[in-house]
Amino acid sequence: PAKEPDVWAEDACKSWFNVEVTETQAPGECDGSYIIHRTYWAVDDCGNLGTATQVITVVDHTPPVLLCDIQPELKADCDKIPVATSCQAADGCDDDVPVIVYDEITKVDGWKGCVMMRHYTATDDCGNATEFVQTIWLVGDCCKADQKEEKAMELLVSVSPNPFREECRITFTPVANGRAALDIYDANGRPVANAFNAIVTKGQEVQVLFQAGSLQRGVYQYHLVTTNGEARGRMIVQ
Repeated sequence: PAKEPDVWAEDACKSWFNVEVTETQAPGECDGSYIIHRTYWAVDDCGNLGTATQVITVVDHTPPVLLCDIQPELKADCDKIPVATSCQAADGCDDDVPVIVYDEITKVDGWKGCVMMRHYTATDDCGNATEFVQTIWLVGDCCKADQKEEKAMELLVSVSPNPFREECRITFTPVANGRAALDIYDANGRPVANAFNAIVTKGQEVQVLFQAGSLQRGVYQYHLVTTNGEARGRMIVQ
């Protein structure tokens, strides 16, 4: 808001004094959030100072806007999967918001092939995120390319609750004996935490309690790597 035009000052000796305004700004948790201390002050003819301070907390809760034309659904051959659409993002408080694209391929009952969920995600500095998911129905044997890929697809991961505020439970069941590592990345692909790294046993469910800690609101990605497969997905901190 603009400075108040109707602020006045008076005392017992005089009905009107000139009012000055001084502002200071303190940083917030991100570039789009900050605190303004706006002080109105006046000095009477005898040098007595009177002040009134207004505190304005500026927050950024508006997500970026994706600037691209993406088909929500299409069909493609496994050998001719289309490349991701070139996409940019605009944001009123952040001049540089990258668009991260990642794919998830899963089997679908009743469909002779696989479905690829292509995620386009833009997250500003304050953790506000916009996501568009494109569905690509894949025709062919891409889900059965080799035994390793087939086993990798059996590695299922669940996050509960999701979205979450303080903590969530990440659960998976290894498909082979060996070591498993679970890493968390922000929406821009930067690593933020290693949630798990240990030896696991085939068929024995693993539950990882992950605490948000100092993470800001927004969309994050997990990447689970095991001896015989890997899995990716997203998790949302509110």
